[in-house]
Amino acid sequence: MSNEVDKKLLQIVCICKGINLRRVLKGLMQSHSVAEVNAVTGTGSGGCQGQRCGPRIRILLDKKKALVSEPAPQTVLSPEL
Repeated sequence: MSNEVDKKLLQIVCICKGINLRRVLKGLMQSHSVAEVNAVTGTGSGGCQGQRCGPRIRILLDKKKALVSEPAPQTVLSPEL
């Protein structure tokens, strides 16, 4: 399974600059907008100026936001504990 994950992380997100998903995901960790991801990773500065990778990065940011905003599951402690 790790080979599958490694292959996915090597997929190119920014075609113009050859920036892969692994680099973009690292940039997402410290960013809240496409412009911030672009500044951290170098995406959006190629020939198409983010026309191809910008929408993909926006989708990733939206997924990150959804994951962060979901409440953590509540655990119920049984009285025996």
